[in-house]
Amino acid sequence: MELNIRGLTEEDWPIIKDWWSYHFDSSPEKESFPDNGLSGVIAEKKGIPVSACFIYTTNSDIAFLEWILSNPKYNEKDRSNIIDSMLIAAENIIRSQGFKYIFGFTTKQRLAERLERLGHTITNTSSFELIKSLN
Repeated sequence: MELNIRGLTEEDWPIIKDWWSYHFDSSPEKESFPDNGLSGVIAEKKGIPVSACFIYTTNSDIAFLEWILSNPKYNEKDRSNIIDSMLIAAENIIRSQGFKYIFGFTTKQRLAERLERLGHTITNTSSFELIKSLN
């Protein structure tokens, strides 16, 4: 499999915004993401973007793995394996930066099951995601 997992770049933003509009009602501006939208990884197969995620770092031993997105138009049989490979690569980046824990949220049952299969522990099945704009 010709898989390339690399850091996010400015050129990835139109792709991510497109995926975001498919998966969610609206897209935050890239300034709302870590390092102005550049702290994360994207997985490509033969130059076709398949999935991406963001890494939020903290001043503690915890990093957040968030906003796991995928290309809604990529329907090949290896889609699941590519997403898993991307998540493992993100975990390795987090580990290499000295973090001891990965924290995340999801409302998607399938994503929670995927992360659990990759060694994450589901700690609560009834949480709420809250956000408040300070503008």
